[in-house]
Amino acid sequence: MDFVMEIWGKAKSRQKKLVLPEGTDARMLKAAKMIVEERIAASVTVLGKISEVQKLGGDHPNVLKVREALAIVNTCAFTLAQAK
Repeated sequence: MDFVMEIWGKAKSRQKKLVLPEGTDARMLKAAKMIVEERIAASVTVLGKISEVQKLGGDHPNVLKVREALAIVNTCAFTLAQAK
């Protein structure tokens, strides 16, 4: 078993929540879709401005179709006061 498959197997068995930064990067959305479809994590959260993530998802229509385990967190709405 190669290294990547070993890591995937461990992740699949542990079913953790996963947060992917840079949700406006098409590669992150594709990774999120693959992770959800392959059930590598219990849920995936993508960080980024919601409108930009959804627009990018529109450019790749199959990416955002898996919604039950995929969340988008609007990083632009987060303020320092909320962090306290």
